Amino acid sequence: GSEGASGGPVMSFLEESGLMQYAKHLQMAGYHDLETMCCMEDHHFKELGLLPGHALKLRRLLLASREPGWQPPALHGYNGSVPSKMPGSYNDVVRAASGG
Repeated sequence: GSEGASGGPVMSFLEESGLMQYAKHLQMAGYHDLETMCCMEDHHFKELGLLPGHALKLRRLLLASREPGWQPPALHGYNGSVPSKMPGSYNDVVRAASGG
């Protein structure tokens, strides 16, 4: 298929997420699809050398990617604004995304 040219769904996901520095580590460790990556646990992230913040970001985006209608983050459209407080739970993220 066309996956070979772009590096596959994992490479696309990492590029969209701004975490391409881990692409080689994930590929070498055998993570070639997002379904497998969704099963990663803390010790997997640690073994791959992900910084704690990057591991949290990756986990959050992987969880979000499983939601119906999910779109990858549009980094090129990022306006630089940062929420004043980080959401504490998945429900906070959902509430914030739905505008309430």
